Amino acid sequence: YAKFLSEKIWKLDPKAVTPAHKYDDGFEYVPTRTSVVWGHHFTSIAGAAPIVGPIVAAIWGWLPGLLWILFGTIFMGAVHDFGTLVTSLRHEGRGIA
Repeated sequence: YAKFLSEKIWKLDPKAVTPAHKYDDGFEYVPTRTSVVWGHHFTSIAGAAPIVGPIVAAIWGWLPGLLWILFGTIFMGAVHDFGTLVTSLRHEGRGIA
């Protein structure tokens, strides 16, 4: 799934220079370790799951709640966040807003 998204949908270039390396100023654009980036990603994507999952489970039962947390995170949350990241990188590090 990840290979399909990266090669067919977003057509990623592994040799592309990120804005953090291109504009490294030590303040706004700073190359960051992978472990730190993963931490930021998971705190962002996991924010709604503890809220939405129990609400879905309370309304429709535990199985739909579990499926929402598992598949919603993978197919909606992760894809959305990754697409936002790719879009930001292609536009010199600017945000969507």
